[in-house]
Amino acid sequence: MNTLIAKLQQISIEDYQSEDEYEDEFSSDEENIKKQKYIMEPASIPNFVDIDILKEFVKNDIDGNKEYYDDLKITYRISDSKKAEWILKKAIKGYSITSTLVGDGNTNVDIHVKINNQDGTMTNIGVDASVLTLNGNYTNEKSIMQNFSTGSDLDSLFNNNKGAEAINIFKQKFKNKYQLNTNTNTGIYYLIFICQGKNVYLVCIKLNLENIDDMKFSSFTKSCKNIIVDNFIASDFGNVKLYKSKKRLELRLHKNIINVKNDYCIKVY
Repeated sequence: MNTLIAKLQQISIEDYQSEDEYEDEFSSDEENIKKQKYIMEPASIPNFVDIDILKEFVKNDIDGNKEYYDDLKITYRISDSKKAEWILKKAIKGYSITSTLVGDGNTNVDIHVKINNQDGTMTNIGVDASVLTLNGNYTNEKSIMQNFSTGSDLDSLFNNNKGAEAINIFKQKFKNKYQLNTNTNTGIYYLIFICQGKNVYLVCIKLNLENIDDMKFSSFTKSCKNIIVDNFIASDFGNVKLYKSKKRLELRLHKNIINVKNDYCIKVY
């Protein structure tokens, strides 16, 4: 009997040790996920955005088209991408804060926000505004960057299955697009209206310029016409692909990003 008890105790101890090892392994994986650097990450909606004013302008725009949306049984959405830029501009308020619409020019953002700090310095922030629709698991596409100047080179790389080289072309162009303006923008935010059914959400995503070099080739899609890009945004929140035909990097956001319990997402209608 004593021998049997001793064996049972030994088995129990081994099981307990295995659980500890599993938990340590799980914790290690979790830490690695947290340490992963992404070019785009959800971020707190900037405090220079007056949410009450934003909701008012969004309501006015959608209510003006509600009968049209209801008759056609289509998603409620802000009527125009330029209107979305204007709405956000109107909602940017605060002491010593000015905002300017610049999206009509050859700039990398739609709105420039200037904040005069108490110490006499100035903070310049760029805002990229857009409107996306969510009908399934993913939104429609948001163009991040288009590059026709290297079209023939890109076609050749796709045809020869040189995905990493194709990504490197866009990596350098992406650097040029934003880092040439480091004196203008000390922070760049994507403020995206996501329209789902009869609801509209505002989501904030910060662009981490320092992580651009982490953009990597993942794989070709089955058709070999597109490339899946790694390290651009966490897969829980969306994906980024490089399209051969469009010569364009496109972002699609996952439905998981709509979570009003977090400070990067708020329901505005």
